[in-house]
This record gives sequence, structure tokens and C-alpha cells, in this order.
Amino acid sequence: MRHGLATSLAILLASGCGATPLPAGMGRVVGGIIPCEGIVVPGIPHYAAGTVVALKGRPRRQPPSVPGTSFQVFPTDVVAQQSVAVNAQFHFVLPTGDYVLRAQFLPPANVRPFAVVTLRSGVTLSQDIPNMCM
Repeated sequence: MRHGLATSLAILLASGCGATPLPAGMGRVVGGIIPCEGIVVPGIPHYAAGTVVALKGRPRRQPPSVPGTSFQVFPTDVVAQQSVAVNAQFHFVLPTGDYVLRAQFLPPANVRPFAVVTLRSGVTLSQDIPNMCM
């Protein structure tokens, strides 16, 4: 139920997030998915299409099983999700706290770029999900 409520609230509040005041204890994040490209190509869209998932918490490093290696483990609590079109932005209104914004490009892409954000009450944060293909 908590997942459904947060998703519904994120969608409801995102629809008019221009100058809409934020409820107490809520923060807003707005941004786009930077296209996955190794070499910047002029004339391509500023933002890629895909799905953005907001995960409650921060990533952590998994202890290495082989010396000199490690990998990130992402939180699993999905609190909101939004699909965005080419050159569109995602908008989430969520309770204050730490989140991982993880993007999934349209198929056949297998890259899952992400950004870590901390939302503060009454604050709108601008945060694109970066190009992690370079």
C-alpha cells in the first residue's frame, strides 16, 4: 500500500509542478535522462526516453569477493516510477530523504544509469540522470 500511495502522490503532484507549493515534509526532484553515448553527436535529443524509478535509500558497496573488485548494491524499496518521452523530464514529489533515481532506456538498451539525491522539505531539486556510457 505504501508503494501505491507514494506513486499516486508523485504522479498527482508531478502533473502541475511549476510553482505548486509542496506539502510539509515533501521535496521535489525534476530532471531528464541524458542519452547514452560515448561520443557526443550534434543534433541528438537533449533527453532520452525511458523509465525512471525512485528507490528509497542510498547505494552501498558490496565487499569484494575477489581482491581489488567491488560493486554497488542498490536499495530495493521502489517508491515511485515514471515513464518519460524523448526530450521530456521526470517529476517526483516524495517524502524528504535519500533516493536513487535509476533509469532504464527503451529496449534493446541494457544500461541502467543512476543519480543519488537527497530531498529536503519544500525544496525543488534539479537533477539529470547522467550519461554513464563514457
